[in-house]
Amino acid sequence: MPTKNVIKFTFKTVEEAEKYAKEKLGLKNVDYAGNLAFANLSNMALQDAKNCGIDLNELCIAPFDKPVPSDISAQYYWPTKKLSFNNRNYEHDWNKIVEKGINISEKSGDYASTLPQYTIHHELGHYVHFKYNFDLARTAELLNHKILSKDYNLSEKEREMFGIFLRYRNLMRDDTINKQVSHYGNAGIHEFVAEVFAGQMAGKKYSDEIMQLYKDAGGFLPQKTNGK
Repeated sequence: MPTKNVIKFTFKTVEEAEKYAKEKLGLKNVDYAGNLAFANLSNMALQDAKNCGIDLNELCIAPFDKPVPSDISAQYYWPTKKLSFNNRNYEHDWNKIVEKGINISEKSGDYASTLPQYTIHHELGHYVHFKYNFDLARTAELLNHKILSKDYNLSEKEREMFGIFLRYRNLMRDDTINKQVSHYGNAGIHEFVAEVFAGQMAGKKYSDEIMQLYKDAGGFLPQKTNGK
């Protein structure tokens, strides 16, 4: 059954939303580029994260510095701790989002949830992965690049991560990740971690084997979720 989630933020101006993100949620820097709808969605996702015990004081949010392809809605870049968003991809009318309602479906298919703030939850999954388990997050990212380029000259840390990767690959091959998490969860261990995090933020529960892999890869365990 789809679950109706409560509309949490209805700031009237972008300036109010940015002030709240910095002063109440603790972000280092925020620029919502005049998009009130995105500002409200972002603050909802950020409040979800803060309620789960996540420290947001290193995070920056702003539009991409340069034009990006339309299929990229948002991206977290760990060296600068910046979550960039593609302003063209987001609804600008907050009233339309409120009228439509915010729904969570049990099976969303391509992505871990159908919440309109899903992409922010997903990128926050990368943020917490690097913030709280940097070595595992960075090793997973590097290993994924090496596997894609067929470079098997692995460091000691990458060899240890490779054992986790083999378990991940087995769950990919038997379609477990696709069925339980999302299709996008098959894009690499680092994306799997971000997808499971986003799903948990939407109140979803996963099997023991999914959660064990998530924890072993360095995934953050929210203290509470939207669904509780």
